[in-house]
Amino acid sequence: MSKKASKFHVTESDFLCKNRCGFYGNTAWKGYCSVCYKSLSTQKPHKTQVHHDAGRKNTSPRTVNSEQNFAHFEEKRRQQSDRFSGPMRSFFSKSSKKDKVESNSSSRTSLSKQGSRVLQQSRTHQSEFSRYLSSLGDPIYEDISKKVQAFLHGCKKLALACAIDVLAGRVQDFYQSIFDHMAAHHLYQGLEEMQVNELVDHLEVYLMHRLFNIVFCSPNSDDEQQDLDLQRRVRQLHWVTIEHLEASVDEKDLGVRSALDKSITDIIELDTKRSPKEKLACIVDCSRKIFEALRLSAIKSMEAGGCAASGTMTSVASADDFLPVFIFIILKANPPRLKSNINYITRFSCPSRLNSGEGGYFFTNMCCVVDFIERLNAESLNLTTEEFDSFMKGEAIPDGTMNVYMCDGLRLMHENSQLIKKLKERQEQCDSKVKLLEQRLADFRNEFDEQINALVQKAPLILKPRKREAEIDTNADIPSSLPIPLQPQQLS
Repeated sequence: MSKKASKFHVTESDFLCKNRCGFYGNTAWKGYCSVCYKSLSTQKPHKTQVHHDAGRKNTSPRTVNSEQNFAHFEEKRRQQSDRFSGPMRSFFSKSSKKDKVESNSSSRTSLSKQGSRVLQQSRTHQSEFSRYLSSLGDPIYEDISKKVQAFLHGCKKLALACAIDVLAGRVQDFYQSIFDHMAAHHLYQGLEEMQVNELVDHLEVYLMHRLFNIVFCSPNSDDEQQDLDLQRRVRQLHWVTIEHLEASVDEKDLGVRSALDKSITDIIELDTKRSPKEKLACIVDCSRKIFEALRLSAIKSMEAGGCAASGTMTSVASADDFLPVFIFIILKANPPRLKSNINYITRFSCPSRLNSGEGGYFFTNMCCVVDFIERLNAESLNLTTEEFDSFMKGEAIPDGTMNVYMCDGLRLMHENSQLIKKLKERQEQCDSKVKLLEQRLADFRNEFDEQINALVQKAPLILKPRKREAEIDTNADIPSSLPIPLQPQQLS
């Protein structure tokens, strides 16, 4: 597979904050990092929806009617429930009462298991957080616990009465207040920087596990509509292939395909995690699998070209190679509630986690990928407008699309067929080697027999009579011709 010049020309500097502060920027923050975006928003509060809502709340805190917001919350949840359960109720309307009872029982069992699993995870994180605080000493344990419980109590009161961005601002302010408190209070003067970071990590995980059901995909936000729009957009782009994106991977290779499948699994598991740290870990794992696919494709390409192993074979792929594959993974995975997860990480993750480090870098890449998919057009794929529109409407099929396996069953059948073909080739090689070994053994035996026969003819074996041992004490006749000294004498 020859490597094409990628249409994605990006460097690490393209992901940095527009304010040139050295941290990673984010499309949700208009290209700024969280610190610079917050600073600019503070200077111009009326230009952002976040501070507009916050200012409205501060000027008239009693104007919000909690009962109306709760009614709005219940109405939206009821609509969601009806939307998913209505067609199913109509489909099974003619089922028997016994079937309904069994269905309801299995549904309750499934929900009970899911609730038990979530509850168990929350208890696990709570015990881990308590155990870590206990390791720092009782004074720190009591101080942090008091602040966290007070903050959680206040957040649950405001969850239905304020916009999600206001609640996110309060969480970010709480993170900053914890940092400032630890920097100023004498209890934390003996802690090392690594311990402070670990404390904040445990705090974030515990906090967001407690607030997840309130803040994730909140009814007071448009996250759900963004999810639906993005999923609809990704489904419309199902025809996009590796060749359209000019990605440097060979998806037909079993090793590369396995790495791509694992990356798809990782990005789908993003929605199953509850804390921003765990969600970022899924993005990092997905990105590492993509780099593994790029590495395997590069090795295969060099082997196909007859190149010997060198340092370039193990070189790290660039962002120009990484982004097209990441776009392809998002298009094929179509992760559930991707926009909600991105907004959740952006709003409630600790700022230092997104502004730097491996997680922040790959998260910024994912935001760029989603932004590219939302703005993808004919020019992005080097197509004419007519071709792009016909593909989007389903009126035409791009060349090579039939070579892409549109379902797991067909792809698995192809992979098994390729595996059987390779096994057959290996079996044939083994059979040929066995036959060659048998022929060599037969030739060796014939040659050995010929050499033995030649030696026998050259030096025939002559068998002489066996010598008999002399029996001195026998009564054999003694010849009389022997001289007297030699004749035996009988002694009396």
